[in-house]
Amino acid sequence: MTTAAAPAPVHTSAAPVTVHTTKATQPAPVKTTTQKQSCTPLTNSGKCYTPGEFCRSTDHGKSGIDADGDPITCVDNDGWRWERT
Repeated sequence: MTTAAAPAPVHTSAAPVTVHTTKATQPAPVKTTTQKQSCTPLTNSGKCYTPGEFCRSTDHGKSGIDADGDPITCVDNDGWRWERT
């Protein structure tokens, strides 16, 4: 009688496997704001003109943008003044 040899036992060392996952980070949303158009020309002290202010003689007849972002022109209106156009 022949006896079949039993298969050799299989030994595994199944140590627990730790899986590290990282959550994908989303970039912060870009904040956008509407910025007023820069004023031009500027006063001698570097500020924006407002309608009704006197113009320099070098600005007579010129146009620009006032402090509120509206178009202005230096016109002779009881003296040379910046007026909205």
